[in-house]
Amino acid sequence: PADDGLSVYLRDISDRKQMEEALRKSKDELEIKVQGRTHQLSKANKALLAEIDTRRRIAEELQKSEEAYRLLVELNPVGVYTLIVDPLTLETKRLHCNEAYLRILGYASLQEWLAESTPVVFYSEADFKNYREHLLRDGKVVNYKVRLRRKDGKAIWVLMNATARNYEGKILIESIMTDITSQKRIEERLRSAQNKLRAMASDNVLADERSRQRLATELHDTVLQTLGAAKMRSELLKQYIPEEGAAYYTELQDMLLKSIAQSRLIMSEMSPPVLYELGFVPALEWLAEQMESQHDLAVNFETTEKGSQQLALEVQLLLFQATRELLMNVVKHAGFDSVAVKLSGSANLVKIEVIDKGTDFDTKRAFRTDSGGGGFCLFSIRERLRHLGGELKIRSKPGEGARVVMTAPRVIKK
Repeated sequence: PADDGLSVYLRDISDRKQMEEALRKSKDELEIKVQGRTHQLSKANKALLAEIDTRRRIAEELQKSEEAYRLLVELNPVGVYTLIVDPLTLETKRLHCNEAYLRILGYASLQEWLAESTPVVFYSEADFKNYREHLLRDGKVVNYKVRLRRKDGKAIWVLMNATARNYEGKILIESIMTDITSQKRIEERLRSAQNKLRAMASDNVLADERSRQRLATELHDTVLQTLGAAKMRSELLKQYIPEEGAAYYTELQDMLLKSIAQSRLIMSEMSPPVLYELGFVPALEWLAEQMESQHDLAVNFETTEKGSQQLALEVQLLLFQATRELLMNVVKHAGFDSVAVKLSGSANLVKIEVIDKGTDFDTKRAFRTDSGGGGFCLFSIRERLRHLGGELKIRSKPGEGARVVMTAPRVIKK
């Protein structure tokens, strides 16, 4: 029957399916992008958190460093302070200082120090100008020893080191100072003791020379006079001596003549009159002639000194005796028949060089008193020169002999 029929309806949904497929693909792509973005955001977030943590730790370390630096400054026994200076007006403002600085300059508190507008108070205006000139010109002052005035007016010595740099159109000065008042007092005492020692050494040289003169005079007035009288008396006996005793008489006369000559030589060596009569340079020339005539040592003497140049008597005596002892060392130990002696000097110093080409020696053992061969002589000369403010140096190379250099001040300060 007609009611049992089948009706079929068809609808084209291809576009819809395509749209659904496109939507699904878009959704999948969006999910992938969301996942990627989420991953990126996660990484960025982790990096940000890591950076935040790093900055936090850096800030903590900086805070610790700042606290450590502040603690170091505050507890430092060296005075530390900062100032700021207007380069146009040179107006100074105090910024900060530590406890050591307050203690050095006698301030009770930081507030008391900050309340003053003056810079560090130098004891001398010239010292302050010199300090400021170097600081502003070079940007630093290194190991500057100067006297400052404490708050109570007392003078102290300090060692200052400072730097200056531009800061917002002004000059920031950062400085440290060490109280060296006790050190300066010790140095002054040491200097005073050295001056006294030089005066004593000078007096000892002169006293030694007076003793030499006295002994030379006694030798002349006793031994030499006696020998001269004995020679004269013995000549009166010549006519009473038989022919067989003539040889003994002649031998006795020779012995007396030699004794008189040796006594005169000893007198001249003990206290050479030429040093007093003609001066230092002629005395060295005479010594060179004596060494050649008595010991066959050719002495080539050279000098740039003028006879009128000032030279203290004690220096003349010591250098003359030392030169003679050095020449005798050459005779005894150098194994050479010639030597050079050079005399020169400057406005304040005089220098003598004794140069030989003989056997070189160990300079390390030269000043040992147990070294033998003149060691004590060199030690003695060096110490006597040192006490007068001079020095002795030895230069020796294998095969080149030795050069002994003596220097001494022209005038001894007493």
